[in-house]
Amino acid sequence: MNWDPSAVVVKNGYKILLGRLIGEGTYAKVVEGIHIASMQRVAVKVCAKISEKREASIRREIEVMKRLNGHPNVVRLYDVIEEEKAFFIIMEFVEDNLLLMMDRQASGLSEMQAKKIFTQLVDVMSFLHTKQVVHLDVKLENILWDPRNQRICLCDFGMSQFFEEDKTLKGICGSFGYVAPEVLLNKSYNGITTDTYSMGVVLYTLVFKCFPFDDRTPADRICAQLQEANNPDAYGRASLDLSMRQLTPELQDLLHQLLTKDVSKRLTIRQVRKHPWLRKPSLLERLFSMRRPYVLNQRPSF
Repeated sequence: MNWDPSAVVVKNGYKILLGRLIGEGTYAKVVEGIHIASMQRVAVKVCAKISEKREASIRREIEVMKRLNGHPNVVRLYDVIEEEKAFFIIMEFVEDNLLLMMDRQASGLSEMQAKKIFTQLVDVMSFLHTKQVVHLDVKLENILWDPRNQRICLCDFGMSQFFEEDKTLKGICGSFGYVAPEVLLNKSYNGITTDTYSMGVVLYTLVFKCFPFDDRTPADRICAQLQEANNPDAYGRASLDLSMRQLTPELQDLLHQLLTKDVSKRLTIRQVRKHPWLRKPSLLERLFSMRRPYVLNQRPSF
């Protein structure tokens, strides 16, 4: 479709502001919109029908969102408008995401703060897997952040797939900084532990404010680093084994079991839910539980 950034179009009771860009991908743009009757802000994903394959992918994304709709940590789907050349997917508007939130932090989050966010991510990913959906693109940018309610909101299901537990997937997907080694090596994968690997990258980034792997590094170099990692402390970052010592033993263990290249040893989402780091509050958490909750920075400092 022709894209006029100054255009404002009205469809199905929504005013779509094509010039208010929220995000942009290879095949779609996300812009702001307004539900005219309620004056509520919405996000509108505009997906062009450029081929039959692309159209089928959009339809799958919509079906995934419909299956997941209603969970508090999944971006809410309000409406879908289909036209001859494009889809307009009307969604809940959440202004922030974890990448932007982390950019405003002076350093990584404390374990207590990271646990509050990661617990929500575990809950929503458990919900996805229960609904036979794998996300396959879990990353900070795809986890929206509602600072007022301290709530995360998973979004962008463009790479998501329906799965059966006895079947495997194949094909490169996701973002290199987050993608599991078996995907980079173009091996078959089940999607469940592919998601939990990406969750491990998210958790590591929350507590260290850096990636365990440099996503600017070519994929083959990342694979080489992973293949050379014959001990649990080697993650492709020379200082990781030292920096990990800043963490509690429980969190170190969780990160080791999420970021392992051995799929047979990597935790599933059910096992993550039962991990001691999530189930047992530390002494510091018990002491702070009676104090006013820490609120993450909502605005940049000047």
